[in-house]
Amino acid sequence: MSHLYLEVLKKIEDPTIPEQATALLRSPNPEAQEAAVEILIDRPSLTALDRLWELRRSLENVEERSLFRFQVEAALVSCVKLMPEWLRRAIQRSDPSTEPFTVLVYLLVHLGETEEGERIWREVRDTVFAKTPSRDTRALFYASESFRDKDALDRLAGSIHEDEDLIAPAALRALGLLKPEEALAALETSPLGSSLLWARSWWLPQLFAYDYDRTSEILRRKIQENENPWLVAAVYDHSENTITPEILDFLLEVTGQKLEKALAQPPSESKDPLARPLSFLSEVSRLDLLERFEIRRGTPFEKSLTKYLIRQGPNDEGWYRWGVWNGISVLQKLGGEGFTLLANYYLRSAKTRLGIRDGLLLGVQRPNEETVQLVIELAHDTDRGGQAENGFPLVQYEVVKALAALGQWREMVRGCLRLGLKIPRSLPEYLEGHVFTDEELTDALTEFRSGEPSPGALLMIGFSGRPELAPEIRAIYKASESESETALACLLALESLRDLESEDIFLENLDSPKNGWVAVRALLGAVRTSRGDEALLERLRHLGRGKGSEQQMLAMNLLIREDTRERAAQILWRHLDHSEIPFYTGDTIEYFAVLDRPEVKEFLRNAAFSDQQGSWRRADRHAAIEGLLRGSEPETALRAAEALFRSDDDDRLLCPETLLKIDSEAALALFRETLVTTKDFLLVAAIGEALDRHDPTEPFQAWLTDRDPRSRAGACFAMESLGWSEELEAMALPLLHDPSWDVR
Repeated sequence: MSHLYLEVLKKIEDPTIPEQATALLRSPNPEAQEAAVEILIDRPSLTALDRLWELRRSLENVEERSLFRFQVEAALVSCVKLMPEWLRRAIQRSDPSTEPFTVLVYLLVHLGETEEGERIWREVRDTVFAKTPSRDTRALFYASESFRDKDALDRLAGSIHEDEDLIAPAALRALGLLKPEEALAALETSPLGSSLLWARSWWLPQLFAYDYDRTSEILRRKIQENENPWLVAAVYDHSENTITPEILDFLLEVTGQKLEKALAQPPSESKDPLARPLSFLSEVSRLDLLERFEIRRGTPFEKSLTKYLIRQGPNDEGWYRWGVWNGISVLQKLGGEGFTLLANYYLRSAKTRLGIRDGLLLGVQRPNEETVQLVIELAHDTDRGGQAENGFPLVQYEVVKALAALGQWREMVRGCLRLGLKIPRSLPEYLEGHVFTDEELTDALTEFRSGEPSPGALLMIGFSGRPELAPEIRAIYKASESESETALACLLALESLRDLESEDIFLENLDSPKNGWVAVRALLGAVRTSRGDEALLERLRHLGRGKGSEQQMLAMNLLIREDTRERAAQILWRHLDHSEIPFYTGDTIEYFAVLDRPEVKEFLRNAAFSDQQGSWRRADRHAAIEGLLRGSEPETALRAAEALFRSDDDDRLLCPETLLKIDSEAALALFRETLVTTKDFLLVAAIGEALDRHDPTEPFQAWLTDRDPRSRAGACFAMESLGWSEELEAMALPLLHDPSWDVR
């Protein structure tokens, strides 16, 4: 049975579904059994318990069906909550020598959140301790934690430091929740072995929440006293910013020693001894911790790190070198000249465009005079780094951007003259606000007024910020061939100068096969006039004859603007096959609501409820929903948004914000239902992000205190997408002691 059918079955409000799944469990067909188990996880039935336990016993040590075994256990967890008494009887009659008794103990753990759980635990506790194999002591710690049984923990005192089967972290977690002072004492005497480090997320948050300072001090001593401090420092992996300045200082000292040792030996072909320290240090970003890096500026640590990275050489091969870039991140944090020295080394030594590109990227961030000189030398060495396919000068392409970032305007102008029409499209972003002087433009002006201006000179005049030069460009355009590179460069330059007097020039180029795209773009933006709007609207009548991307740009821009929206929508509706409208308008389809016609509303309704995923002509469902809102159909928009929200369309992630806008009360009810039932973590994150833009306090307060543990667990996932606040943290911390194992 396909996953889709199963999901549909689980959502059908038919009370017989769980019993039908139970009957299916007895089928000899493995696929039927698997389908039944998957249904029972979400739609449990107490009558399925005996058969599920029978299945689980038969799967012991059957490795080829291990995934199904886990599914059966999940179904048992769901079903046993409906009849806790079944578990009490199963524990009492089970024979650990012939049955997987520990599975029953793990099931017992999940009864901590049920009304009868405490009573059953008290009745079977002695039996559980007697029957549980010593190798499965972790299950006893879990049960003791779930039922808040401090006496049971006392009976396990001798197993607190066992490293096998993750017993030690389970013990420390239980102690941290029930006996935090004893947990700190246990941490003090525990060797931070592999299991405590691997499962650090089980116990470290609890101890930090109880007493951050004392926990940190214990960890500091353990790190400093270990012969391999970086091994023990793994306790902070993925939580690097919870480290203390004192521990960071020590780890930086140890790293400095490792650097000196590595530099004293020939480069190693084997594992990089600095990989682990540099990876960790690169993730540190808390402000007070960054100060610990800054005070090492100019010290032997910075000099050694710089030498070490230089010894790795420039990245001429193009493979991403994690260790090197982590080291570069540390150099950035130090804020000294080491970063600049490394960038200059790359600029000086790199042989390929890949290595040179790294030098340029780093060099513009913290340049000195040598950096500037090296970039200028690159600009004049057109053979350095080789050419890319089709002869495109990629090195020079990057160099002109670097020259602009460095404020080397005259050299940048010379580079643009060499590149011609291959000047980077992003270059204007580097020039914003700068008006070029005659001196900076000397070389471009000379070519520009030579009688045979190059495309590069024309483009550079366009970038100059000097509108008074526009008449000369217009004169050059009139003397040029209409489809020539010179004409194209003139159009681009006039667009950059936002020259309104060039309106006629752009209008006459609208039908140009080579230059039409520039004309359309200019008339839509930099050279926008009422005559231009009329001409562009007229072009909409013949939209299907042009190139796709140009025509999409035209249609979408005219729909977005309020003063052309209604006429654009009328023309498109009249002259296009309605099935083509979604292709040409994309997410601007919503603006068709301005027509306020029954047939248009029907079109938007059909688009909003469309499920044509993956089709290049498919409707943009979310935009159509926005159109329904614009057309004053909030109820229809709400239904469509709810349907899209529940789908697997990528646009479902836009729906939480829209649902809140339409009906916040209905949206919050839907979000709560979703937190309880969904396994779509992207959608949960989208819910969190949408609420973060509103006020998340009230809904999260309700969800985090909801009686349903699934709601509380889902809210915890959604909170990961919220910005931090003391209020939210105070709401979440009590859940470390939640009755539900899954929530904790």
